[in-house]
Amino acid sequence: SIWKSRLDRKGAERVWQGALGDSLHQLAVCPAHRYVVLTELGLYLKEPGSCAQRKQDQPYRQHLKETGILPSRVLALDLQTSQTWRLSMSTAGHVEFDPEDPQVCYISGHNIGLVGPKIAICGPALIHKFRLTEQGPQLLGTFSRPDFHRITTHTLFRHRGNTLIGVTGYPGTIFLIHADSMTLFKTIEIGATERIDTSVSPHICQLDSYGIAASADGETFLVGSSGSFRRVDLSTG
Repeated sequence: SIWKSRLDRKGAERVWQGALGDSLHQLAVCPAHRYVVLTELGLYLKEPGSCAQRKQDQPYRQHLKETGILPSRVLALDLQTSQTWRLSMSTAGHVEFDPEDPQVCYISGHNIGLVGPKIAICGPALIHKFRLTEQGPQLLGTFSRPDFHRITTHTLFRHRGNTLIGVTGYPGTIFLIHADSMTLFKTIEIGATERIDTSVSPHICQLDSYGIAASADGETFLVGSSGSFRRVDLSTG
């Protein structure tokens, strides 16, 4: 269920109740306060198995690759009409709203799952761009590419008159994407190296994940993980 409450009042009001999933990850309200988006970070492979099985049984590893991940669900809720819509994605993760258009949002699909206790990359990730309307979410565009892996965080920011999406890709690449066209602006490498190959089986992650935040002028951003923290200039990398 989803509840709302005012900080200056006691009590809360339930605005939605229903079945969605048991691994809810992020709840986001659009800046206009009309729409809510709730994501389920479903990390479950259809045939999960264990790390030991993955290393010892090549046919089993191929089976993991073929069966893939159980689809995650995304809920969009219109707070004015109580109308709901459900979307399906591979490991739905985070929701960020456009700084210029409060009814446009960007939802990440990480395409990762759990193999034993480890995070495994099952294939390229993606970011969907949606407009939230009275008729439901309208898909405006999608960004993905073969080396677009895990994408632990994405952020929207203005840079010299344009809106960019900054995305942390695994193991150590910053992707900068034009939000208008959902095309690549540039990539910046931040040092981490690990060969990713998901052609045979899910790739078990060995390194930390990253977070990203842009400066107010859009010229620099901070990238942090559990093992490092650095400032990156967007122009020079």
